[in-house]
Amino acid sequence: MVVRIVKGRLGVLVILAVGVVFVIAIIFGVKKYNFACTGIETADGTNSPTEFSLKVERLRGGIFWADDDGTVWLETQSGRTYLFTYFDDSGLYWSFAEKEFQSPPFGRFSTISNKALVGISDGHVLEGNCQQVADYSQ
Repeated sequence: MVVRIVKGRLGVLVILAVGVVFVIAIIFGVKKYNFACTGIETADGTNSPTEFSLKVERLRGGIFWADDDGTVWLETQSGRTYLFTYFDDSGLYWSFAEKEFQSPPFGRFSTISNKALVGISDGHVLEGNCQQVADYSQ
């Protein structure tokens, strides 16, 4: 009887340990980056200076159940926001789109030079140099 109780408690402890590891993976499984960008906005063939912000939530490698590598938010100078649910981290570039590059908007961010290029729609493009900024939302 003592052996049966010890085995039962051991099983409960194993289940609790797996649960704790799972929760830690979820909490620490996302790395957030915020960028403030300045550059050029091209709309209908006209270039004008602009500022925009990017927020990247990149999933760490341990989040094996995710379909992609994270999400990206873009906020334009006018205050319009875009959510990119498809995110691919190739190492040198972060590519992002609404639905796997089927149609604009989509973009690319260089992890070497911190340059962003985002196609909002046909003929409407944001291009800029970005600097990482602090995340005050945490």
